[in-house]
Amino acid sequence: DIFRMEAHRISQLLGVTSYPFFAVILPASVEELRLIASGGQRGSSDTTQVVQILTQCLDEMEGHRAEMASRATQHQVDRMLREEQDREYHEALEADRLKAEKEAEEARKRQEAEANAQAAREAEAAKARDEELRKERLLEDFQASRYKSGDPEPKSRILMRLPGGQRVESSFRQSDTIQVLHDWATICAKLPENEGKNIDVPPRFQLQTSYPKRELSDTSKTLKDLDLVPDGTILLT
Repeated sequence: DIFRMEAHRISQLLGVTSYPFFAVILPASVEELRLIASGGQRGSSDTTQVVQILTQCLDEMEGHRAEMASRATQHQVDRMLREEQDREYHEALEADRLKAEKEAEEARKRQEAEANAQAAREAEAAKARDEELRKERLLEDFQASRYKSGDPEPKSRILMRLPGGQRVESSFRQSDTIQVLHDWATICAKLPENEGKNIDVPPRFQLQTSYPKRELSDTSKTLKDLDLVPDGTILLT
């Protein structure tokens, strides 16, 4: 019935120009219609011809179905292959991104570690310079204020034993405080009388009397207060 829209559209696709007309159509895909067989003539239809055509169609149908199934299978295989390739591609992109992020993070950490190490070295160098300047000032002050021969104040002779086994000694006023002894211990390696003795004073140390042992922690006490007169022995630890 060509007056129905569907039949009319199909007749246009097949290029039908005369009626009655019949056709065996195989929909190969959404966009493709295959004409397996067709026939028609003006007036009446030949029944024998129609039967022959339909019989032939049955024989050919299996081949068409097999071809369509093969095409469908190949289409699915191609689609799965494309999906696999797309997945591998995106996985490779993600791996490259993660690798780049990891390398960037490692580079940042290396730079940060190098910057921290450099800052630590600079801080240590500055600290060493400050300590050296402090020792130089202590040396100048000690040399200027140390006990000298002819000083009217009573003196006390102090012997100091160092961790390396060396011994140094100097004279002090009995009114000098333990702080003066600390300053002396700090700069004793720089004093002219101790040159060549390979004296090594640790950055941090404590002073204590030899016998009886007691820590000299109160730097405001004088030698006389601690009975380190007219002489005394102290230990640097």
